[in-house]
Amino acid sequence: MRETASSDDLTALQCERLRHQVGYVHNRVPFHRAPLDLAGVRPEQIRSLDDVRRLRFAKKRDLRDH
Repeated sequence: MRETASSDDLTALQCERLRHQVGYVHNRVPFHRAPLDLAGVRPEQIRSLDDVRRLRFAKKRDLRDH
């Protein structure tokens, strides 16, 4: 029950989901894989929610240029 989970449990769940999502994108979406590789980010390196700072997010210009 996530509604009654402790703060630590919620953080662990969020980190697990972040790692999963980064892995999904890295393995299946070349458009997003290249920036992750340039930033040196591998899905297995996601250890905490602070690692989200290492991710590069697409800007409108990136999408347009693609």
